[in-house]
Amino acid sequence: MPILEYRNQFQVFTIEQCNFIMAPIKKLFKQSLHLPRSTPDALIHHYLLPSINNFFYNQMYSHIAMTQLLFNTPLLNPIAMTQMLTTQYEFWLPYFPTHNDLTKLDSTKLATTFLSKLLIYFNNFNIVFTPVYDTTIMGGRTPLLFHIPNITKSDVSSLQNKRLIFLDQIISNDSSFLLTLPEMKQMAQKNWKGAPPNWLKKMENTEIWTTTNRRLINPPKELPIQNFLIQTPSILPNKENQLRNQWYVFWNPKSNTSIYGKGITQINHKDTPSMTQLQHYVQSYLEDDALFDFRTSHSQQDAITPRKKTTILKPCKGCALHTYNVDRPLICTMYKVTTSLCKFKLYNQNIMKRKFPNAKKLWKFPTKHHFTLHNMAYNSFLKLNRSSFSHFNLDPNFMNNDLVHNQEFSLQELAMNCNLDKNHIYFLYNIFKGNQHSLDTLYLLIIKFLFRDRLIFYTDGSLSMDGTNKSIMGAAWVEVSSSVNDTFQCSTAHLPSSTKAEVLAILTAIIAAPTHCHVTIHTDSKNAIDSFNKTGRANLSQRRIMKLNNFSLWILIHRLIKTKSLRVDMFKVKAHSGHLYNDKADRLAKDACSNSPIFLATSHYSQALIMVPTLANYGPIDKNIRKYLQHITNLHTFEKLLQTKALSHLFGPNLDQVDQINWDLTKDWIVQSCDGSVCSAVNDRHTGFKIKNLGHILPTIDIQ
Repeated sequence: MPILEYRNQFQVFTIEQCNFIMAPIKKLFKQSLHLPRSTPDALIHHYLLPSINNFFYNQMYSHIAMTQLLFNTPLLNPIAMTQMLTTQYEFWLPYFPTHNDLTKLDSTKLATTFLSKLLIYFNNFNIVFTPVYDTTIMGGRTPLLFHIPNITKSDVSSLQNKRLIFLDQIISNDSSFLLTLPEMKQMAQKNWKGAPPNWLKKMENTEIWTTTNRRLINPPKELPIQNFLIQTPSILPNKENQLRNQWYVFWNPKSNTSIYGKGITQINHKDTPSMTQLQHYVQSYLEDDALFDFRTSHSQQDAITPRKKTTILKPCKGCALHTYNVDRPLICTMYKVTTSLCKFKLYNQNIMKRKFPNAKKLWKFPTKHHFTLHNMAYNSFLKLNRSSFSHFNLDPNFMNNDLVHNQEFSLQELAMNCNLDKNHIYFLYNIFKGNQHSLDTLYLLIIKFLFRDRLIFYTDGSLSMDGTNKSIMGAAWVEVSSSVNDTFQCSTAHLPSSTKAEVLAILTAIIAAPTHCHVTIHTDSKNAIDSFNKTGRANLSQRRIMKLNNFSLWILIHRLIKTKSLRVDMFKVKAHSGHLYNDKADRLAKDACSNSPIFLATSHYSQALIMVPTLANYGPIDKNIRKYLQHITNLHTFEKLLQTKALSHLFGPNLDQVDQINWDLTKDWIVQSCDGSVCSAVNDRHTGFKIKNLGHILPTIDIQ
């Protein structure tokens, strides 16, 4: 096994290949225990029984440790970055593949490189490598890859050659229809040669209702991001310029719709942005108006869909957007920054009057349909605001937090604690997410301690276990350097352990401390003190650090100490000894277990150089990754054992009765020697009999 593990460092074997390699060894092992050759592999790989290693799992342990080291070693940064971007390009996704994406890609044959194969295998164990950097490609919202059925490598090559990566690039501007190939060429402003590609034929067979109207069966719910040729108004030379027959549309993010207006005046003042006064017009459809008469027009009477209807603009009679104007009190007017407007044109009023005799004189007819103008205004708004539309949707908790927005600090005050600086990587709301109340409380304490030069904390952590599936960690501290004893408490739930709760309490105390402060921490956890001293050593290699539990928390603590130039002393306090402050911290930590948890943001919390292993969509794994994967594979083997044909009827489809068996006693029963010897033929025969008994694979004569 060690030889095989060494030789496949740069290749990965499939499950079938591993079973073929291990077949003689499994046959020999079964023969030594007098087991039938049809014995399920789950019985001979199970950790509760005398077993041999599963070669496929064994190579996964090796590869996942090497992959983590690749993405977290400074010397290998250029190689790691290249491999990460190559993998994203291989799958032709606008972002690095996530857990859900890899699950969909598992059935395809797009993974050909060594790293992409590993990522799919790791994903089967719910372990995903998440980039610290945002590699999102902008210009669209929906990946095209997952809308092509039975996609092949040649389909991906065709998309790459045509530079098509988003569904937005090949659908209409109202997100309802699939464009034809000539329309795609026109939108991309390129002349692709050759017959229609196979991926387009597949989409026409599965993604649209009929090839005549090309309406999508499952259209995107949001507007597509597309490349429009947008005309913006020019800034005129005078301070106040009267506008004539200028029509504009812009996007209003509050109402999430487009607003139309006729330009009245452009106002330009020094050192201020140019403003344009608009008369508000409301969009409607001619066919929906009660005054419209089909009999006197050349319009289609069956124009029942918005796409076929005629767009008209009517003067607004007054709305919430109105800004009162003394010169024009009777019309609905508003002011808008000139650079945020998009120009469009109208049809000649006399021609439209002859075509629609019943149309009112005040009604205007844009030359482009409402859907086109609507999407054009939306895309113009996106470009102006430089929206990144990251696939990971890392929306900071402080975006809607008045506490943060209303607080302004001088540069000197921001330099006193980087956790207050919104632009700093260690800004408080970048590190944590979740329970807003706990974060706001810590934010206020950071401000309160801003001018302190000495802080004394008593920290404690608590682990609350509620069965095997629910557990939560509470962390708390008491600051005692002043007459007012400030306290803080919070909770978290990812990868629970009592030590992690202690470390979280220490981390939040370090976050609260200002620059150049002398911090004294009293804790009743000797493990936490030893880990603090060990991880603070300069000669500790990256590989050894990543084998420690909670290594990301410790790395973050030491980097904050260095960034803030803190002097930190840690002292051991005897637990439950009647010490006033330590007992108070202990009570707060236990009470915090009932609060809603906070979580640590993957990118900043992990402190990884390029990518961090995460447990599906839950959070980063900051433990020995090889041992952690071994726990997961043990559970996989255990589940396979329970789902074998001989045992499945005992536990039911949901495995509800598994807990009724004492598995520890079962293990002791199996490993107990029948004759007191460690290894003998008689003992092997008895052990094999027990394994057959456990697996319900005894022959009929033995049962009798």
